Amino acid sequence: MTKIGFLSRFTLLYTLVLLALTGALTQFDIEDPVFIDSIILVLVALWCFESYSTKNRRLLFGEEKWHLILFALLGDAIASTLLGAPAFIAANISLSIFVFSMVFSLVLHGLILIFTASAANKRVIKQLPELAENS
Repeated sequence: MTKIGFLSRFTLLYTLVLLALTGALTQFDIEDPVFIDSIILVLVALWCFESYSTKNRRLLFGEEKWHLILFALLGDAIASTLLGAPAFIAANISLSIFVFSMVFSLVLHGLILIFTASAANKRVIKQLPELAENS
């Protein structure tokens, strides 16, 4: 799997899961689910990091790990903009508040992704111990 393939897979999956879950929660009149996007981020990122690692038969370390984390952040920004901008426009919230909230959430999500990439490596080592020996 290429890094662009990782970006497209992550972005598409994250956007669709967020959209589906938000729609389902709206149908059940659950307003403002706390941290639902962070939980989805962890689950989608864990699966994408693991699948990238197993398809390429190597663990995520160094420069490659940071590239994938930045690609996941880019996918997060794309998904958040696609899904969040219409809500901000409909609520007549200023652009500066939208940008500030995006920067704030991307910093937090970046920390989550750093942890998730390390957790994915540990899970891959349990599944494929020979990758740990090759690193």
